[in-house]
This record gives sequence, structure tokens and C-alpha cells, in this order.
Amino acid sequence: SEFRRIIFRCEPQFDLAITGLHKPEGVHILPDGNSWIYVADRNNKRIAYFDYWGNFVGEITGLHHPNAVRFNGEIIYTTLWWGHTHLTVLGFDLSGNEVYSATGLNHPKGINFYGDYIVVAERNWDRLTFLDDSANIVFTIPAHKCEGVGVDSPYIFTCLVCSGKVVKYYVN
Repeated sequence: SEFRRIIFRCEPQFDLAITGLHKPEGVHILPDGNSWIYVADRNNKRIAYFDYWGNFVGEITGLHHPNAVRFNGEIIYTTLWWGHTHLTVLGFDLSGNEVYSATGLNHPKGINFYGDYIVVAERNWDRLTFLDDSANIVFTIPAHKCEGVGVDSPYIFTCLVCSGKVVKYYVN
């Protein structure tokens, strides 16, 4: 098995702390250095967003256990899971209006974008699911007990939590 180490040439410095969260499980920020910070604040049942310096900007409330969050510049997406009664991905515009809903997923534990697709790690159905903008399943990739989705096109990465691995898939 291969294992890699990250070597820092300098000491990483702590720069920011956002407090008042209760079991935050996901965070996302666009890589432009000026974007808001989006947090899936699971037990406060919300997506909270903050400016780049950690000041509270707004929230989307009433969500049952959001555990991942991604923003594509227009829509804030989150995965929700609590037991076997609510298995979904929701999308909200910047005013907090629900504009996307994909239901019938099984323990979604990660979300990301791959081209025009929304990719969801479905832990209990052992797969990465690719959804279109109408919430239809386009295709899936088998991935046993997957959590989290990383994208570096044409590759998709996910964690296989039961086997202690991060795996990479080539998607063409």
C-alpha cells in the first residue's frame, strides 16, 4: 500500500476561527480569495455563510442535519440525512429559496461538481452518483462505503471509510 506525507517548508499559521457552530460537517469556499465561507452546521440545522474574514453574512435554516455543502457561484447545494426518512440533496439560490431537490438517495455524505454534473457520495448504496441539473441520475460508480467527493477533472476522489482508503476514479 502506498502512503504519502505532506512536508511543510514553513510552519502553517492559524489564521481564522468561526465559532457558534454545533457539529459543523462541511465547508466550502470558492478559490478566488474573496468568496464567502459556506458551512454545513449540522446540529444547528442550517447552512451558515460568512465573509472571508469570518463575519456572519446569512443562513439557510430548517435543514435536517446538513453534512456537506458546495457552492457553484449561483446555487448552494447541501446533502441531508437523518435516518431513513430524508435522503436528499437540496439547492438554494442566494436568497434562500429552494431551487433544486434530488430525493431517494441513501446516506449522502459528500457533494461536488464534475462538469455539468453534481456528484454525490452515497454511503449506504456504495456508489458515487452523478446527477444532472434536473436531479436525474445520469450514471453511478461503485464505491464501497464512500464519504466525501474530490474532483480534479478527469478524476474523482472519494474516501472508502471501512477500508481506510482514498481512491481515484478516471471518468471520461
